[in-house]
Amino acid sequence: MEGSGYVPENRDIFPDLTARQNLILGFKDTRHPGKWRLEDMLQMFPNLAARADTAAGVLSSGEKQMLTISSMHGEGIEPPICPDLSKIVRRCPF
Repeated sequence: MEGSGYVPENRDIFPDLTARQNLILGFKDTRHPGKWRLEDMLQMFPNLAARADTAAGVLSSGEKQMLTISSMHGEGIEPPICPDLSKIVRRCPF
């Protein structure tokens, strides 16, 4: 289905790369940024922003999930519910 994504439980991330590097790898084309920029993704998840230069393998399970969700945005995936979801996530005490 167009505009939707699946966040696998195995959280396909590169554990030896930083969270920031993982997000950058998620972009389809770094020369032509899509709707979501790196700064947007980090703003959506402040906890992830604080640990952006930390190796992804040592992030908590919640932070890894944030990283996986953010990576989907880099691929241009944005379900219609996403703006509402990001408001809810911002209120969560991660």
